[in-house]
Amino acid sequence: MLTGDARAFTHLRHLDGRAMRRQLAYILASHQVRFATGDDALDEVINNTRLADQFEILARELDVLEPKTAEDVYKTLTESRTLLAAV
Repeated sequence: MLTGDARAFTHLRHLDGRAMRRQLAYILASHQVRFATGDDALDEVINNTRLADQFEILARELDVLEPKTAEDVYKTLTESRTLLAAV
């Protein structure tokens, strides 16, 4: 993708659904395509203003904020196998 590609702006404006526009904004940000959209939330995504905050939210949702020990992972696997064997 070329930096400053005007077609990207056109695609972003005409996409249906906020989730699709936000996803394209993340893709454009990763390619360092910068422009103002007029939507503050999308501008934050494109300019990577809150990128660290977004990664923290994702880590919280995936429950990977705290490092896990090998014993924790193994214990979880064996517990689930025991429950399946009992059924």
